[in-house]
Amino acid sequence: MPKEVIMPKFGFTQETAEVLQWLVNEGDQVDAGDPIMEVSTDKVSMEVEAPISGILAGCRYKVGDVVPVTEIIAYILQPGESLPPEAFAPAATVAATPAAEAASPALAAQPAEADDEVKASPIALRMAQEAGVELAQIPGSGPRGKVTVRDVEAYVQQHQQPAVRHDGKINAVPAARRLAAEMDVDLAEIAGTGPDGRVQSDDVLAFIQQLKRELAASGTLAQPAMASVAAPADGVTERIPFTRMRRIIATNLQKSMQDAPHIYFQREVDLTAANTLVAYANQHAPDGVKVTLTAVFVRAVAWALRRHPLLNSYLSGEEVLVMAAVNVGVAVALNEGLIVPVVKNADHKGLYEIAA
Repeated sequence: MPKEVIMPKFGFTQETAEVLQWLVNEGDQVDAGDPIMEVSTDKVSMEVEAPISGILAGCRYKVGDVVPVTEIIAYILQPGESLPPEAFAPAATVAATPAAEAASPALAAQPAEADDEVKASPIALRMAQEAGVELAQIPGSGPRGKVTVRDVEAYVQQHQQPAVRHDGKINAVPAARRLAAEMDVDLAEIAGTGPDGRVQSDDVLAFIQQLKRELAASGTLAQPAMASVAAPADGVTERIPFTRMRRIIATNLQKSMQDAPHIYFQREVDLTAANTLVAYANQHAPDGVKVTLTAVFVRAVAWALRRHPLLNSYLSGEEVLVMAAVNVGVAVALNEGLIVPVVKNADHKGLYEIAA
């Protein structure tokens, strides 16, 4: 029977997600796990994946639509299958325009003549407010002229005049600031191409690419700092060729499998920006500190655990205990066995502290 594709819930408080783009066309063959749609929530942009292999059909929403979580957004059909009758029911009842208007007193207070000019998804509305842009100035490309996230981004990058700053901060759009912070790049070193020299997201990306071309590739990865582990005093017995270290490793791994929820996730990631960051960081590193990709991975994991605290937990009887501290273990293989030095409070440490 046809498989329903459901709008997933990416966060505990999430209620809707905006359709940014369809990544495949209706009628295309997809495999299980293939991304079929890109959506945006209040906090993050994510991809919706095909739950099974088959033919994508019955796409119920268009770019710019805001869809409640758990709603059916499409179907996956097998050869010979057809769409169920409910697939042809109108989906207009879940349109986000009333919610957006209810969430914004400013929009509700506007006269009816202007209402059609400022229809926007909640996310686009928030972005416009943060950028100080009037929605009426932005041409909407969504259904019935609705302003989408992409419309706001395009307008801000091309037309918005920068605010006059008296605090000495670098003149940059919010997206460029976030990107520069994530890449640990100094905005003061980037020449802006926006109005009045405002730094755009593309300027940050171009700066990183330029660094990649100018800076030499990073050298051999340095091993992270670790506590010394004493060799077993009595060595290996004649009966069981098992060192004390390996016994401890086996015990700890077994306990870990029993007590800690394990999650396995595989995705191909472009590390170009990470390699550029490593090279840039090493150019400015304190004496004796060598930043490697290992430090970048530890920092990324620490950030993710702080943002998703339930992943930083373990099982204890009938309870899941969420830890306050974010401590990241780094598995290191030695000739004697595997050890896991722990970077304590990793979410409060920068790359240089982690790499030291």
